[in-house]
Amino acid sequence: MNPIEDRNHVEYQRGDKAFASRRYSEAKAHFKAAIALWPEDYLAHLALGNCYCELGKHQKAENSFREALLFAPENKRAIVQFNFANALFDQGRFAEAQAAYIVIEKGCAIYAKVQRNLMLARKALELSR
Repeated sequence: MNPIEDRNHVEYQRGDKAFASRRYSEAKAHFKAAIALWPEDYLAHLALGNCYCELGKHQKAENSFREALLFAPENKRAIVQFNFANALFDQGRFAEAQAAYIVIEKGCAIYAKVQRNLMLARKALELSR
């Protein structure tokens, strides 16, 4: 591991520990530091988005998940896309959330959750009309 990757990893681990202890602002700072060291770290972008969700900052979460989607490997995109769709849902953007859920492939490990949230988005969209 090179020194930058090592420092990125340390910051990510610190963020993960703070997140697990529900210290979301502290975790956010560590994930931002990890991203500053390695901007293509999709896991740090994903984790930062999760911090923003917990802090009720869903627009910022959406932006972090968009970044994570740019760098996530194909076999990890479903969870990032799911969180992205959830951030849209949490902003009341139900049609966009629905479209974001629909692109998640059938057969992925979280597909039952995707279908549940897709149904919720459809109902919320109907109620908002």
